[in-house]
Amino acid sequence: MIFLGNLLLFTNLLIVSANQALILDADCDDSNITQAADIALKSYNAAKREGNQYILHRITKAGIRSESNSVVRYFLDYEIREGACGVQSGLDWKECNFLTPKPVLGNCSAHVVINEELKSSDIIFQNCIVPTVHATISKETLGSFKPIDLSSNDLLEIVQLNIDRMNSLGNHRFYFGLEKILNAWLQMVSGMNYRIEYVVRKTNCSKIDFRKMRSENCRLDKNGESGRCSIYVHSDLQGHMNVTNLNCYTESGYCLNCPNAIKQNDPELLSLLVQFIDEFNANNSHPFLYKLLFVKQATKKGLHPTTYRVHIQMKETNCSKNEYAILGEECGFTNTSGLLDCDVKMYVKDETVAQSHKCRSEVAFLLRYQGYSPLRASMSMGDHGSQLQNEHHGKKETQSEKEKKKAGFNKDREVPTPVPESSVAERCPGKVWQQNMKQAHAPFELVADPPTYYHKQERRPLRGNMPHFA
Repeated sequence: MIFLGNLLLFTNLLIVSANQALILDADCDDSNITQAADIALKSYNAAKREGNQYILHRITKAGIRSESNSVVRYFLDYEIREGACGVQSGLDWKECNFLTPKPVLGNCSAHVVINEELKSSDIIFQNCIVPTVHATISKETLGSFKPIDLSSNDLLEIVQLNIDRMNSLGNHRFYFGLEKILNAWLQMVSGMNYRIEYVVRKTNCSKIDFRKMRSENCRLDKNGESGRCSIYVHSDLQGHMNVTNLNCYTESGYCLNCPNAIKQNDPELLSLLVQFIDEFNANNSHPFLYKLLFVKQATKKGLHPTTYRVHIQMKETNCSKNEYAILGEECGFTNTSGLLDCDVKMYVKDETVAQSHKCRSEVAFLLRYQGYSPLRASMSMGDHGSQLQNEHHGKKETQSEKEKKKAGFNKDREVPTPVPESSVAERCPGKVWQQNMKQAHAPFELVADPPTYYHKQERRPLRGNMPHFA
């Protein structure tokens, strides 16, 4: 009996040892490692309900374990810093600046599984320890942020300069003017740091009629749109101003300082989204139709051709595909409807539209607060379904073409090369994220399906109620 117990113990130790041996050290700057970190960090930011997003600083340790040709497990340690974009801003963390020039680092450990064949990912475990971002600022030697007089002429000048900058950068047809300064703080360092929050409102002056906003002609429209702005400004000892962060959004989520921003209810945009959702519903394997819930953010660049980038949320309806080919008025949301958070890119040239998208399920985020592991999530990348029909060429893809694309997909994305133990110290920790981005653009881009082509005149009308725009 004792011999049998020892044998079982020895067998278990062998199994554990074998499993541990399968985890190989990897290069912290490998593009697949950074993709896994991107998935983990997006999950962490998505779980936050308030405050700012966090930005990747660098990856300090990385390991991989391949279970098959398509399934790879990633074990990561990485550092993060607080960003200047709020969790409700609709921006990707890679679009944000750091909140403070001096690093205040948090540390995360994550276990991420990526299945290339299913184009999905699963966060098995994640734990982040994040210090208060302003902890070092509270020291007397550095100075702390203190409220300042909102009627200060210096403060008013800084705000007005940034409103002018917002109006020149933004794509809104009208100029906006200052309505009210809400809060302002000053920190005495080597120079001065300002943090300011204020409200702007649309004026009666359009950018078509006036090349610049003139105070004697332009008045605030009391019934016009309003927006809330936050800025972070550093003034050096010579008085030179450096704006490290400027964010201005209307109540509907329209970015007032973004060069390519467009209204969420833009008619051309809505028409394109109608066709996109019809195509999405027709070509994914989900049994129920999805319907647009709201448009979070949208940009438009160029005229001929035109590129739209849209961040939307779709929600499952009560209309099954067995009964409905497209959405009807009777298709409504249910209390248990699943959410999809999608980034959509549409390229419009003449009468041809090419679209590609990346969607992830928001259902898992609602489950984070139940159970032991609050950051566990399951996100689907791609279109949740089969390859879309290539209507641009007027024919459906054959089975052999689909198999070739599938083979090419797995071939293009190689498993990260294990790093010999002797050189691990040289490959980890990785480079600071912003330095890495300068050398290799967009290494965090998630794998997506090839674009789908269709023609403008093929759009089908959305028969349901118009969506709500947040």
